[in-house]
Amino acid sequence: MDGCSSNKGPATNAYMQAYQGISSDLSNKIRSFPRLSVPPRPVPPANPTSQESRFFNVATRSYVTVLIEYYGEVIGRSQNLSKFYSQTQTRFASLNTGGVEPDAVKLVTLREETMEQRRELFVEMGPLADLARTALEGRRNSGPLDDLLTGVFGGAIDGAYAGFARGGSEKEAAIGVVLGALRDANNVISRSQSEKEAIGDQIARVTAVAIQLQRDIVAYQTEHEKVTTGLEAKYPDLDWSMMLPKQE
Repeated sequence: MDGCSSNKGPATNAYMQAYQGISSDLSNKIRSFPRLSVPPRPVPPANPTSQESRFFNVATRSYVTVLIEYYGEVIGRSQNLSKFYSQTQTRFASLNTGGVEPDAVKLVTLREETMEQRRELFVEMGPLADLARTALEGRRNSGPLDDLLTGVFGGAIDGAYAGFARGGSEKEAAIGVVLGALRDANNVISRSQSEKEAIGDQIARVTAVAIQLQRDIVAYQTEHEKVTTGLEAKYPDLDWSMMLPKQE
């Protein structure tokens, strides 16, 4: 280990510990909320009796009410998550980088980039949930678009819970699922005339952010592995365990 690297060791260690602490605080804030479960759609019985048909009709009406409430929860959760990400970005930006290994600063900068896209995703997701709720309140009957949008919202919120796992092992595939539901939702909208313009435009905005987030996660994972491996080799006496992905 050269003298320059040795001199940077204590500052780098303190910097990474602060980074890990801020990341843990964000995870704790997100997990302080109970999981937001997508309400299950009632399944029509095969060859129903008249009584089973009545029960199904009642369950369907109840499902609409619950789904409207779910959209409201998504709006609130999106606002909270975007706020948490913004606060965390501010804390990252305030970290003292004096004497810190440049690669360590690069690693945190890469994390900030994916965080900005996650923040923007929830900034745009809230209005989409609001439009979906308003449309459903007007129709009072759910359809294929609602099924797809609940998949979008559920996948994005689940991704927030997993987004700051140890080693930054964000799941690019999870964003892929969200993108698939967004594209399917756009196809449904394109075949419909009702609410087409407002919801279609908002779906396009959410899709653009999700695409960029997916790209950022892939780039971050590649750079994270390379940078962390280099830092671990340069500073073997420091604790890098929290920066390495858990073994599945």
